[in-house]
Amino acid sequence: MALLALLASGDAGAGTPPTPLAALPEAPSRTTRPTPVAAVLALAPRLIVDLRADEAGPARPATLVPPAWRQAARSDGGITLESELDDPALGLHARLRIERDPADAAATLTVDVEHRQAHWAHRVVLDLDLPGPATVLDRALQKRPVTAIAFLDRFAAKELRAGDLTLLVDDGIDGVVITPGATRSTARVELFAVEERPFSHNTRCTLAWRTPNGRIDSQVRLRLPGDRDHARIQVALGTGPALAKARYPDGRSAALVISDHADQTSPTTLAALARGRSNAAKPEGGLLGHRLTITKSLFFHGDDR
Repeated sequence: MALLALLASGDAGAGTPPTPLAALPEAPSRTTRPTPVAAVLALAPRLIVDLRADEAGPARPATLVPPAWRQAARSDGGITLESELDDPALGLHARLRIERDPADAAATLTVDVEHRQAHWAHRVVLDLDLPGPATVLDRALQKRPVTAIAFLDRFAAKELRAGDLTLLVDDGIDGVVITPGATRSTARVELFAVEERPFSHNTRCTLAWRTPNGRIDSQVRLRLPGDRDHARIQVALGTGPALAKARYPDGRSAALVISDHADQTSPTTLAALARGRSNAAKPEGGLLGHRLTITKSLFFHGDDR
């Protein structure tokens, strides 16, 4: 408990401002116009899945194309189109929805996937055809044309521009992969991708952790009935002002991240790290004195904990 009390004795993260939004100015002549539903349908949204019977089973990629879209009744003047995919053999159900509210110029494409049986998933993605070469925002939030395969991770600003369309992909997905083409580009929205969820396990159980033991990388994850995947994409016609979340507070271009594992931790060494001196009752420096945050792990059992 001494270590827990020490970590709770100071608030290293107090006063940290929330992550701001970074505005990216555009030419005044560029505007956003009402997006017709046909522009979203032209992206040809389709699901690509790889669901396996067991952890060591072979790949089973499948492409699921939405059947006929149907228009849902609305009384507010907005537009909603829906399509459902149901594959009992795969144990998968998906609902795709295109909406545009009367007060909004942009349309939204929403995908909700439900796993209805236990299986081992390698990938659940949404593929879109973009109308021409694509441009994305890089890590510095600068526009960059896609000349080779580009990957936007879950923390990146996921804005894509192609032809006269601007696509904004919400956070919560594993990533976006853009593949350029001569006349068209392809955007792959990864609702679930094992590459972004690395995991490995030992080949066997041992009595001592020092005993040599091989590791196996798992290429799948067990999904259970009721598990869900979700993606939301805003589609705008025209290139209006861009707004992207800044990576770091106050518009800074970098951040210092400190983490410490529980191995070799003791109250004395942690006190010195946190307060500047091991015998200091109040911070005289260290992490707390400089208002620095740390990610710290602790063992649940131990004589000094």
